[in-house]
Amino acid sequence: MKIHTIDGRDYRLPNALNAFQQELYVHLIDWKWQHVTREPGLECGVPYDAILPDSCAGQYPMLYPAVRDALEQHRQVYPFRMHKFFNHMASSQAANTNLFLPILQHPAANAILGRLKGDFARLATEHLDNGYRVEF
Repeated sequence: MKIHTIDGRDYRLPNALNAFQQELYVHLIDWKWQHVTREPGLECGVPYDAILPDSCAGQYPMLYPAVRDALEQHRQVYPFRMHKFFNHMASSQAANTNLFLPILQHPAANAILGRLKGDFARLATEHLDNGYRVEF
């Protein structure tokens, strides 16, 4: 972990970020500080600003509210343990949940997915919750 001072603010960031990654981390941390908390999370006892603290565990503030609700309902049908770093502001799992869960739940999901993948037929709604199962 290295402390970077950017625009007069100190950010606790991973050591090996390229310029794009650093800019992205700073943007995500600024969002976290404005909308969630300024408290850092810990990884192996080291504080990082891009990780949500334990006090936010299970709240998933990085998910859109409707997505968070849909995910919790889905977990009632298909329980699974969230990925260890789901509470990281740069979590690809959280980003993909925000992106794909609204599509999977949309009434036109089959048409949307068919446009993305030409040989896609349909979601297996008779076998799975809304035709999908989220796993991390």
